[in-house]
Amino acid sequence: MSFDLAFWHASEDTDAARAAEIYRGLIEEKSGLVPDAPAVRTFHEQVISVYPDLTSESTDEDVENSPWMSELFTGPGFLIAAVSWSRSAEVASTLIALAKRNGLICYDPQANLVIRS
Repeated sequence: MSFDLAFWHASEDTDAARAAEIYRGLIEEKSGLVPDAPAVRTFHEQVISVYPDLTSESTDEDVENSPWMSELFTGPGFLIAAVSWSRSAEVASTLIALAKRNGLICYDPQANLVIRS
């Protein structure tokens, strides 16, 4: 089981209900739900510099030491991370700080909570 967090650039009026709709749409791979913001690409680069993403070339040791339950799910304007429950507090704190630095919102679907920069 994973602890999921989603990140994208959003207007100030994005509430938890709207964020939940966007999140479900992103999971279903619907396009055009969020703007393609350069800040998301910068955020992605920062995230993988701290916690390398899992890839098809990842070794067993990489997988064992990784906080990720699966590869990061990214697309134009968003990033969704499936974090191991055992590392969720540590990783969430780091990701939220990076998101704030880049002006992105964080949506926590477990708590239906929008965290703003």
